[in-house]
Amino acid sequence: MKTPHFKQQLLVVSQNPKRFLSIFLVGAALFGVSGLLLVAVQKHWISPHYSYNCFIIGLVGLAISSIIALTGYLGLCVGRILQMLFRD
Repeated sequence: MKTPHFKQQLLVVSQNPKRFLSIFLVGAALFGVSGLLLVAVQKHWISPHYSYNCFIIGLVGLAISSIIALTGYLGLCVGRILQMLFRD
């Protein structure tokens, strides 16, 4: 008997949660680097315009990666529940 495509996709997602965590960590790293650039501006090591642009890029990266990671983990939880409910 062939496994339905939807159920196969649930199995693939539920076995690989590290992908969503790595996306979130990349966004957090962008945010951290942009924060360090703000400190460098306050110490007058670099120009303010460069740092604020990087800070905005870091915030956008953190927001996007957080949304992707959150929806990924919610999908993972729902996938595991559905997998338990519809187990053959």
